[in-house]
Amino acid sequence: MKGRVYKRGTSWYYRFDIEPDPLTGKRRQVNGSGYRTEREAWKVCRDAMADHERGRLVSSSRHKVGEALDEWLSRTEHSIKPSMVQNRAVRQAPRRGAGQGQAEEAVEHAGCPHASARQRRTGNALQAVQL
Repeated sequence: MKGRVYKRGTSWYYRFDIEPDPLTGKRRQVNGSGYRTEREAWKVCRDAMADHERGRLVSSSRHKVGEALDEWLSRTEHSIKPSMVQNRAVRQAPRRGAGQGQAEEAVEHAGCPHASARQRRTGNALQAVQL
């Protein structure tokens, strides 16, 4: 991997290529800017490249948290407890207001991890889940 340092106006910035986007195949680059000297820009560039090689450089993404969790779950489903997969499926149920005409189904929550502490204390037999 090769990095480059450029001067823009009175400050320096760096740029280096990383692997292409796996879905689109488009080129991806990591940039950093605002350094006072060329030497400082090179140092940060080398550190960023090393972090990327070790998998420590976190790149921004347009994915939502739910999408990232779904992707993680699909990759690790074989190595985690079945109850965790089941819990994630329960949490994925769309949450809509009662005024939108959605059917509600009562589900026993005796062992439901999503029951509130108050529901567990009072022993309410049912919890409404919106579908």
